[in-house]
Amino acid sequence: MTKSRRAGDAAGERFADGMRDRQKNVVWPGPQANSRLVGRLLWKGSPDATAVQRIGLIIFGLGYLFAGLVLLTYANRGRSLPVAMFAVPWLLLGARVLHNAFRRRKAGGAPK
Repeated sequence: MTKSRRAGDAAGERFADGMRDRQKNVVWPGPQANSRLVGRLLWKGSPDATAVQRIGLIIFGLGYLFAGLVLLTYANRGRSLPVAMFAVPWLLLGARVLHNAFRRRKAGGAPK
């Protein structure tokens, strides 16, 4: 085998490895791991979240709050206690997600 032929094989292997790495998020169990990480970010938050992640948390938090407020409005108009009780978890979830969006690392604390 010539030297250029081996270099071409190595380039092909690098290309194939790169394609496999890119597909890890698309084929199982990559999506499961990603959804677990997103769920952890939504529920627990991260002091080291990127700006894009924080914006996403704000959008989700406002969406949950909006859903809770709409349900609370319907409950108030219809004087319905069950609907009001259904609205409370949405409001609490929205408040928690928004709180996680603005969470920062404590001064002097090491990242987790």
